Amino acid sequence: MSKSLDSFKCRRTLTAGGADYVYFDLTEAEKNGLTGIAQLPYSMKVLLENLLRNEDGRSVTKESIQAV
Repeated sequence: MSKSLDSFKCRRTLTAGGADYVYFDLTEAEKNGLTGIAQLPYSMKVLLENLLRNEDGRSVTKESIQAV
């Protein structure tokens, strides 16, 4: 998998059991300009994290993430 563009500077790494896991911190994304996340239902937060994870500048852009 290629790396996400991470326009909202929210990519984080969690180390557990000797393995590293990448996730996108929605609280950090909100601090970095992606407003309104706290008011979203849980299901939309899951979809938003998926968009952040797959941001490539073509099929998923910063603008499409902000539209959520």
